[in-house]
Amino acid sequence: MKRRKRKRTFIILGAILAVVLLVAGSYFYTNMTYMEKPLKAMRHAGFTEKQVTLDDGTVINYGEGPANGNPPLLLIHGQGMTWEDYAKTLPALSERFHVFAVDCHGHGESEWNMRTSNSRTRSRTISSMP
Repeated sequence: MKRRKRKRTFIILGAILAVVLLVAGSYFYTNMTYMEKPLKAMRHAGFTEKQVTLDDGTVINYGEGPANGNPPLLLIHGQGMTWEDYAKTLPALSERFHVFAVDCHGHGESEWNMRTSNSRTRSRTISSMP
């Protein structure tokens, strides 16, 4: 009787552990791959990653959509992001705009330069991009 109870307890604990591992694995897999489809769709829509070297030598990275003759649209991300974080919306935006999405100084593949780390210089950077 005692052995049977112990066996049932192990089975229940094993089932609970299996469910927890399944949920945790699913959570981690989803979080590791959630951008794969949007990035693929973004590339398929014609977006390419480019870099420009500014007069002071700082390299700024940006993404550009297809040159489709539509009005330009410049996307400037917030802190802790890159231009590719717009991947879910870029294909739809490129239907109506020629989209440029810039990596701000020190984000993504853009360089961070102590001399250019202020709002005035950043605004000149954005306005001088091709």
